[in-house]
Amino acid sequence: MDSQSIVTLVARKGGVGKTLLLYEFSNFLANFENLYTGILKEYFTKKPLVLKNSKILLIDMDEQKNISQYFDHYEEEEEEGTVLGIFLPEAKDPELIPVAKNIDLIPGDSRMATVGDTIATHNDKNFKILKWYRNHAESLNLSAYDYIFFDFNSGTGTAQQNSMIVANFILTLMEPDKSSFTGKVQLEERIDNIRQTLTDPMDDSVSYVTAELITLANKIENNTDLSKQLKAFAEESEDILGWMPKRQQLPNDVLRGKSMFDTEVMQERLKKQSDREFYKHVVNLFTKLKNKMDE
Repeated sequence: MDSQSIVTLVARKGGVGKTLLLYEFSNFLANFENLYTGILKEYFTKKPLVLKNSKILLIDMDEQKNISQYFDHYEEEEEEGTVLGIFLPEAKDPELIPVAKNIDLIPGDSRMATVGDTIATHNDKNFKILKWYRNHAESLNLSAYDYIFFDFNSGTGTAQQNSMIVANFILTLMEPDKSSFTGKVQLEERIDNIRQTLTDPMDDSVSYVTAELITLANKIENNTDLSKQLKAFAEESEDILGWMPKRQQLPNDVLRGKSMFDTEVMQERLKKQSDREFYKHVVNLFTKLKNKMDE
């Protein structure tokens, strides 16, 4: 696992935009070399540590199955081969489904809503993902992926804690609301508590959770005081990697099955100065995030 970046997305509440950001970031990584040397070449000011089109695996842990649906995969009733197979031995092993160029998906499952309760009495309840990875690394060729992302609903339950054990990075988002700063502290305290709880039974000082925390400010607007405050905080704080502008075009593109990095979308958007500035900001933010995960 050391040769790849495994990232779990954690949020204290829903609606912060993490799945949309993951959708765009995954498309960015999957087409990175093409973007860096092609249509967006002039917009990059940050140099990448690794220049290649990356191979991505998305693991949809959200019972609402948003990232699966973003890639037009809709669960059939009692579908087999979903993420459920990671946690329950009676479920079929997960299948890796190609959903875009260089992007594969383990689809979500609505039954994940109760999986935490189902495995609560299992002795290995916190190690289901780790065991699945180790048992299937060779058969599924998991080492071929440059990045593996776990996408969750909000909270830090058993499934989320499972992912933290295998992750190199925990990615969290702040949005401009009145509780964003206290929420950031509360989530960090919760993650620290998980680090202290999931420890080696022979040595409490050794935590199974060693992932580095990365925080982004998201959904930043130009015309609200809360956005201005969060943007200023993000630019000054060493604890926040950067900030992502809010753009209504992005969720509208998803409804059309498009990413902002689709060629036809870029060709149309880059005609406008405001969109060119948006693309320049995003590609350099995403390159900064990519470099952090490539270190």
